[in-house]
Amino acid sequence: MLEHIVEWNRYFQAKKWKKQNASFISSWHAYVGYKAMLFERFSQGGTVAHIAQRYELDPFLLQQWAEVGVEVGHLHKSGEIFMTSSIMRQYFSSDNDEENGNLLKEMMEVYIPTLLRFPELLKAQPRNSSLSPRLTPSDVMLETLAYPKISQWVRRKGAKTILDLGCGRAVNLIRLARRYRKLKLIGIEQNLALVKRASKAACRYHGGRIELVHGDIRSWKGPKEPVDLIMLNNILHDVKPQERELLLKKAREFLSKKGSVSIITPIRRKSGDTFLTDDFNSFTPVQKKPFPFPSEKELANMAAANGLSIVSQMPLLRESDWYFVTME
Repeated sequence: MLEHIVEWNRYFQAKKWKKQNASFISSWHAYVGYKAMLFERFSQGGTVAHIAQRYELDPFLLQQWAEVGVEVGHLHKSGEIFMTSSIMRQYFSSDNDEENGNLLKEMMEVYIPTLLRFPELLKAQPRNSSLSPRLTPSDVMLETLAYPKISQWVRRKGAKTILDLGCGRAVNLIRLARRYRKLKLIGIEQNLALVKRASKAACRYHGGRIELVHGDIRSWKGPKEPVDLIMLNNILHDVKPQERELLLKKAREFLSKKGSVSIITPIRRKSGDTFLTDDFNSFTPVQKKPFPFPSEKELANMAAANGLSIVSQMPLLRESDWYFVTME
């Protein structure tokens, strides 16, 4: 009798885990459809045989994918004809809104493999600060979400000169240059490839109003004159906690007397928060977050140690760990 109970318990445990993982099928289906452009292939409707022959695809695997698509609501079926749903056509076709598809692609190709590598990552290994992390689709999304708040802060403070530490592709500097014709903009980035890419874009649209420097923030001597606003966007969590205060101290040296600092960063809301919290809302995989997120207390202490105080702290996205923080 006891053996039967044990076997039934194993069965129900296996069934429970299988059920919990069923929701992953929807993400998998969307990922395959986006990357293989299958949502476009079926956008006007078609049979599996016709689509497979036309695009040289495996008909058996395509049939499986199409049938799953009907089950999860990504495709509609009428007879032998499959057609992409309007939602998937709008958000997961490469010729429309690529943001959602790229984020899904990042989750499947970066987040999930990283989670599977967790046993390997648990082994002790040296961690180095990096002020030039790998650019991901979620970084692009963060730049888009952050710009309106940055622009609003520039107007509010009447800034005339802006320095972006770790400017990456200089996207926000270029946007600011388009909006504010009299701004003097400076960006420093240690990734040479990004500097070259940003320089081409800056010269094409804004002549010499944007100065881009290839170098390391920590050894850079700084701009010729103090600036009104210093931006630290999406880099604090790539710096060792004990070095963050020194980074802000370095930035403070470049600031004018009435200047301010803006920071875009994830914030650890409580001691239990991790990168796994809230279903990837932090947008940060393990390999891109070598160090813990800064906490509110740490940010306040960093500001106080450098004669600054936190003025505002606004979320970039509802239910997200990312914030736009200002100090002066």
